[in-house]
Amino acid sequence: MSTHSSESNTVAVTTDVNPGTIIDVVPLDVADWPTDYFSKDLRLMAATINRLELWDWFRIESPPEDTRYSWWNHPNINKISDNLQDDQGNLDNPHSGSSFACSMRNMQAIAKKGFIEWKKEYIKNSN
Repeated sequence: MSTHSSESNTVAVTTDVNPGTIIDVVPLDVADWPTDYFSKDLRLMAATINRLELWDWFRIESPPEDTRYSWWNHPNINKISDNLQDDQGNLDNPHSGSSFACSMRNMQAIAKKGFIEWKKEYIKNSN
């Protein structure tokens, strides 16, 4: 289960294995994310995943090898795509198929590795 704290503008990702144990906090504040051109789309997708409470799904499930995220016909993929919002709360999906799949892989990495570790690797790989 994932919970959101609007006061701190973060998402606390918890695990069902140890209920109530926070495994990581995913910030939603712009200042906490990398500063490249793609990070806004990643941050907005993270906010969508929070609203839909899908962090556990990303941590537990992986797409089939023959479809990956691009061609996987899982209902949660359509939920995410159909519910992406801009910073003002307007429905907005700015992604191509490729950028959507890449964003999904980044969300999976955040869910599995934690935001801090993901951010370190993201920045390192961006340079």
